[in-house]
Amino acid sequence: PLKLLGPSVSWRTQWMALTRCALVTVGGVTRCRCGAPEEAESLGYKYDSESPGFYEVAETTSHGDPGLVAFVEGVIEDVRAQGEDPQLVLNLLSSAESGLLAMKSKSFKYQMYYGQSVLADGSNLTFNDAIYNFGSGQWHEALRFADPIFGSTEAMVTRYLAQFGHVPSDDSAACIAAGVSLTYSLQKYGRSLVGLSPSERRVEIRRSLGQLNDETFFGRIRFDRNNQNVGRLPISWQ
Repeated sequence: PLKLLGPSVSWRTQWMALTRCALVTVGGVTRCRCGAPEEAESLGYKYDSESPGFYEVAETTSHGDPGLVAFVEGVIEDVRAQGEDPQLVLNLLSSAESGLLAMKSKSFKYQMYYGQSVLADGSNLTFNDAIYNFGSGQWHEALRFADPIFGSTEAMVTRYLAQFGHVPSDDSAACIAAGVSLTYSLQKYGRSLVGLSPSERRVEIRRSLGQLNDETFFGRIRFDRNNQNVGRLPISWQ
């Protein structure tokens, strides 16, 4: 059976000075203001049981942020203090590396890990660290696709890493894929936009993108009648 855990009173006392959390007592029960079930429900989340609260943090975009690492370490310590060591971890932090660093430093004994498993410098986790890791999404830097602009997924990732110092995120890859789609569709199916009026350019771009059905570093890109990319399904990796 699943056991529902949330922030302990000692954890809230430790961290609330650094957040917008506050301890409140309702009906003789003390809990964290940010963890009230009705707040989660207002965001569209529904629970079948009374939630004791949830851990909340405002993220930064930096990789391996010491403050975020310490925060996740505190969550791990608080969960263990309640006698549990969860078997499944969903690491959905924007700076997923911070969560990985915290779990490695605390020797978190998860049995299944879901989320980013590549560090910001492009290196992978060791075999023992990664063996139970599982992730999925729209794109992964280890994909092996050909690309009409960069040559391949690997070539695009190599150039991105050289320029920015870290591998591209899903969002960054999607933005680059948009540029590849526009450029290549005009080259292969369209014509030069030079000399065309704004309205003529829109028609030409729409017509060219509508004919696109080609492999890119992002995978095959093809738009259906609803203008959605249906070139391939989401991917999973271990």
